[in-house]
Amino acid sequence: MRTCLFVVRICNGGTPVPPEELERFFEKFNSTKGAQGGTGLGTSYSYVVVTAHGGDISVTSSAEDGTCVLVQLPTG
Repeated sequence: MRTCLFVVRICNGGTPVPPEELERFFEKFNSTKGAQGGTGLGTSYSYVVVTAHGGDISVTSSAEDGTCVLVQLPTG
């Protein structure tokens, strides 16, 4: 039986995420918002939910493409 994937790629055109921050992108309490607030839990919860459903989530960032999050979930 073949496994199909549901794939979503979300990108923005903002300032690229520095490589040292990309390494910690899905860590709990990792926030770059400083005084603006934020708990640093959003991306870590996303990682937990996606992987709990057998999927994969990754992030890339460059000046050309912006920051992109790729979510892949099995459909069956």
